[in-house]
Amino acid sequence: MYDRRDLHNSHYEKFTLTGEIKCIDDEIPFDLPKGWEWCRIKDICQMQAGKNISASEISEEKNLEYQYRCIGGNGLRGYVKTYNTEGHFSIVGRQGVLCGCLNIEVGRFYATEHAVIVDSWGIITPLFMYYILTALNLNQYSTATAQPGLSVAKIIDTPFPLPPLAEQQRIVAKIEELMPLVEQYGRAQSELEALNSNIREQLKKSVLQYAIEGKLVPQCEEDGTAEDLLREIQAEKQR
Repeated sequence: MYDRRDLHNSHYEKFTLTGEIKCIDDEIPFDLPKGWEWCRIKDICQMQAGKNISASEISEEKNLEYQYRCIGGNGLRGYVKTYNTEGHFSIVGRQGVLCGCLNIEVGRFYATEHAVIVDSWGIITPLFMYYILTALNLNQYSTATAQPGLSVAKIIDTPFPLPPLAEQQRIVAKIEELMPLVEQYGRAQSELEALNSNIREQLKKSVLQYAIEGKLVPQCEEDGTAEDLLREIQAEKQR
């Protein structure tokens, strides 16, 4: 993808095979800083699904025989005897309700057919790729079926905002600095919501308890008494 602009500030893409130049403004969600370029995911990496493996070949526990992580569409499935991938990669889940979810794997591991390996040939910072793909919300491209799934062919055509390598590294460093604070605020928010929910329930119980104890509103002599009310009810019943 070429981020060429005319006097109207439009974006264009040149197709290598045909030489055709096409306006792609409808695909560009926002403008980028100077030095960045819009490209397509397929321009900067390859995406390849792993291989099928039977459940009988997967152990829930890691041991000397089953020592390699087995990665499925939603992350760790268990441990296996062999590996089919080695390196530092983002993994995209491509099957199920959580398709489009991102994980990071480092070292030797086994990627199943539901795990799509994102290989940028060691050029793009792996963690930058992970964070940007997460931000792109790939789940939005899933098929609306009983068993949602992602098409790799569709994902690789997704526009991708690409900064220079040094800036990628600075972005990752800043994200890594801020994420613990995000997690901290998230926990605080959850605790506050739980507290608020508990307070609501406790207040409700207190109000009702005060009501049945006659403490919720002041008593007035002109209201009469419950004894008078009971007599009235009995009289009504005997009619």
